[in-house]
Order: sequence, then structure tokens, then C-alpha cells
Amino acid sequence: MKILFILLFSFFIIIFSSCKKDDSNPTQPTNNAPSTPSNPIPIDGTTEVSRSPVLSWTCSDPDAGDSVKYDLYLASVNPPNTLTASSWIYPNYSLTGLDTNRTYYWRVTAKDSRGASSVGPIWRFTTTTQNIIYQDDFESYQLGSFPPGWVSNGVTTGITISNYAYHSSAQCLKISGVGGLSGVFRLIPTFPDTASMEFWIKSPSNLPGTDTSWCAFGIETYWQISFFAQDSSILLNDYYTPGFKFLGYFQPGNWYKMKVKYNKIDNKLSCWANDVLLINNTAILPYPSGLFRFAFGTSDSRKEFYIDDLIIW
Repeated sequence: MKILFILLFSFFIIIFSSCKKDDSNPTQPTNNAPSTPSNPIPIDGTTEVSRSPVLSWTCSDPDAGDSVKYDLYLASVNPPNTLTASSWIYPNYSLTGLDTNRTYYWRVTAKDSRGASSVGPIWRFTTTTQNIIYQDDFESYQLGSFPPGWVSNGVTTGITISNYAYHSSAQCLKISGVGGLSGVFRLIPTFPDTASMEFWIKSPSNLPGTDTSWCAFGIETYWQISFFAQDSSILLNDYYTPGFKFLGYFQPGNWYKMKVKYNKIDNKLSCWANDVLLINNTAILPYPSGLFRFAFGTSDSRKEFYIDDLIIW
């Protein structure tokens, strides 16, 4: 009987041990790699890119809580193997001092905080043949100040250096109306016969749908391209021709890369938004005598927008 009891006890011990959960090698959650970097700006194959462009791309991680960092490779040979930025935390990167009229190749590797990575495709762009006339990334100014070298139309309260929203690095130029029209301009003393202007603009998000106010940029007292509140349209007009020319629509609160190419000999103007051509060699009236002043402005105290990475060449 004693032997039978011992056998039964041993049997139950064996059964219990075989059913016990093994915690020595717990199941680890699957770590998914970040998405492949995509949607490059400049768009792959773009030409006449400034010598100080801002490269940007789209990427995300499917796992909640995973942070993503980026390695950027850039070179004038393909494939690009020169590491330009390592473990960069933003999906954009500002470049300066690129060669004139040269093709560059670039790619981005996305890495998450648990060691998984995704390698993006190789993209390319070609820089402009023109020399830079003026550029400003608004990083050298004191936060909250009116930027020295810029001139207001008399109201400076709503025009300040801000870190609330920016396209690259950490600062931009904020423009908001104060009691009506508010504007700022930069004098361009030597404006060539043909010039291109490129910058990033965060379109206004506080747009009442029933008013006709606007935010705009252009050559002061000559032509302007406006973001209209009422229907979220982008319109072109010069100061001497009645009416507006429709260019497209914008999404309030989004960043847009705007580029304008102007020929003051032929009086033709072309405009791109996010590298998409909106108008091509559209005729405008000849420029009157006077100085070229590149300007931004808003018509209403409720409007607020942001400018970053301006370059004129």
C-alpha cells in the first residue's frame, strides 16, 4: 500500500510539472520595422533645385511607442554612400553649399528604437545653374523678435520669430494680422532678369469659411499669390489687372513648398506647389519702375501663417 501511494504521488508530481508554465523563455512581442521612406521632396528627378534645399520624406512605425531615427546618405555618385546625417530625429534635413548644376543622389534609412530598420530607394535631384541672391532659414534670430533686415508696413506686433511651427530645424517666421493688414518685406537690391524664389509656407488653419480675407506673398506693388480663406483657393493677381487667376486649392494648416520663377524681361511667371506645376509662363504686366521688395502679408487679424527656408536665386 505504501509503495502504491508513493507511485501515485510521483505520478501527480510528474503531471503537475509538465503542465507548469515555463517562464524561462517568455514570448517576446513582434517588432515591425518602420515603413520604407517615401514621398521625397524634391520629387525624384527634379531639376533647378536650389543649392540650399530642404530634403524631406514620409515615414512611420507600425508599433506604438517606437521612435524612429534616420540616417541620410547623399553624394554626387550613385549609389550614395556618404553619411550626411546620422540618427536624425526629423523627417527632413537642410543642406547648404551644394555645387551649381550638379546631380545629387540620396537615400534614407529609417531605424526604430528596437533595432529594426528599412532602407529607402535612391532618389536624385539636380541643382540650379543660378547663384543665390538671398536666403533665410530664420534660425539666427532671437526667438520672439522681429527679424532684423526685414521691414514691416508699420505693424510689427504680429510678425515674430517663432518655434511654434517650423519646417526644418527649430524656428520660422510667423505672420499674423494685427488689427487688419499686416505685412513684411525684404528688399532685393540686385534682382536679375530671371529669378526663382522658393520657400515653405504653413497655410493658415484659422480660416472662417465666410470671409474673403487672404494671406499672400509676392513682389510688393507688382504681383502676389494669395491663399484665400473663403474657398481655400490659391490665386494669382498683379496690381494693375482686375481679377484673379485660379491656380489650385490648399488644405488649411498644411505645409507647402512654393516656388515661383519670374522673368522680368518677358514678364512671364511660373509657379509650383510641392513641385507640382500650377502655371507655366503666364503673362503679367511689365514691372513699374522702383525697387524689388519680396513680401509676405495677411489682410485680417484672424489669419496666421508661417514661413521657413526662403531662398532666392
